[in-house]
Amino acid sequence: MTAGPPEQTPGQLPLGLPPKAVSWDDVQRDPACGKLALLLGDVSLWPAACLAVTGPRRFGLTSLLKAWSDRQAGHFLTGRALSALSADEIGDLLDRSVAVDDVDLDVDGMALLTLMNLAAERGQRVLLGGHKEPPRWGTTPRDLPSRLEALPRQVVTAPDEQVLEHRLIEGARQHFLRLPQETIWFLLVRMERTFDVVDRVVQELVLQASEQGRPPSVPTARTVLDIIDKETA
Repeated sequence: MTAGPPEQTPGQLPLGLPPKAVSWDDVQRDPACGKLALLLGDVSLWPAACLAVTGPRRFGLTSLLKAWSDRQAGHFLTGRALSALSADEIGDLLDRSVAVDDVDLDVDGMALLTLMNLAAERGQRVLLGGHKEPPRWGTTPRDLPSRLEALPRQVVTAPDEQVLEHRLIEGARQHFLRLPQETIWFLLVRMERTFDVVDRVVQELVLQASEQGRPPSVPTARTVLDIIDKETA
């Protein structure tokens, strides 16, 4: 077992590093992913060439798609980017696995259907992500609705308090920062319960701790939440 990053000691300043990209190892360790990570990680278990994964906004769906794409050494793009491609260009993508994010946002139905058809013909894996259910991703061309209705799907569920605490602590440890337990409790009952917000909280805690030269206190955590609230207002 490899040792984790050293914890902060008094007088040790954490580096103000940017948030670490989510890796597939992070996904597998995340209690919120569970069986979903096992299924997505082993494409031989997929019931079809294309699989949909859905979930609420800001619950880490994009990070999941990017991590899966990296694991497969595949392509990652958005639904809008897919819509700009010709049929030949979509075919060229399928030299490897493909992950498409935000399929529910302004995707061209013909481009999506072409991707799904070519993936099935070539036996290539395609992971499609969106916040709406697949049947709501498009109505044209005529064959698309039935294909979307039949698409196998998995759901990213809202994280519970234990999962959020794990992500908060581990995120801080990646920056060599130990959070006092009272600070963790304060944040858990007040911050928005999404992975994106947890990651943003960690980033701001690191900056505040670096400036103050000590682990984040409850007043510091309150300041961080005020900063984030103003960003999203």
